[in-house]
Amino acid sequence: MTVPVSGPVSGAVPGPTSDLVRVAIVGAGDISDQYLKALTGYPDLVVPDNSGQVTILINQPPTVGFSPTSMTFTAQPTGTVSASQAVTLTNGATLEPLTVSHVGTAGTSRDEFLISNDGCSGLKLAPGGQCQVRVRFAPTATGSRNASLEIRDDSLTSPQIGFPLSGTGDPAPGAAGSPGATGPPGATGPQGLPGKTVTCTKTKKKGKKKKKPGLKCTVS
Repeated sequence: MTVPVSGPVSGAVPGPTSDLVRVAIVGAGDISDQYLKALTGYPDLVVPDNSGQVTILINQPPTVGFSPTSMTFTAQPTGTVSASQAVTLTNGATLEPLTVSHVGTAGTSRDEFLISNDGCSGLKLAPGGQCQVRVRFAPTATGSRNASLEIRDDSLTSPQIGFPLSGTGDPAPGAAGSPGATGPPGATGPQGLPGKTVTCTKTKKKGKKKKKPGLKCTVS
């Protein structure tokens, strides 16, 4: 954007996101390239020209963008842990890097949403840079459970807790019961086929020596 300069100026110029860029200029003949601070605290480049105009380049501060914009888990039995889901964080600044110091959860059910993989904490994201966090759902009670992802970084808006997490806790599966009572005896089965008859007779051994008689059996 440009603003006209004629003599001493001390004022404010609206920025593209309703921020105000404070401009303090001594006089048209004394203008030089300089860095000024926006209300966000980040420097904006001010460049004068020979016609008495000042061009101000608004420096967007580091901001965290989320993709997707929310995370919802399907119903999960209490006492169990879901599969993980991923969210990608992006530094939306035009010039400033963003250093992520901590990723956690906030809200009434924050302990039921677990950071299973933190690929962002400790990273310095260049403008447009990205990192990924994975979250799992572990309900401890039934019904609707809600929390938010909490990002701590070096931006002026830290901590940022605008990413909603939600899920539903289902009743836990029941434990196996004790064995039931023994049932009544079953009906008598059919009679089997009659068995075969075995007939045995003693037999005498021939010869001079005394020998024990043998047995000769037949099956009928």
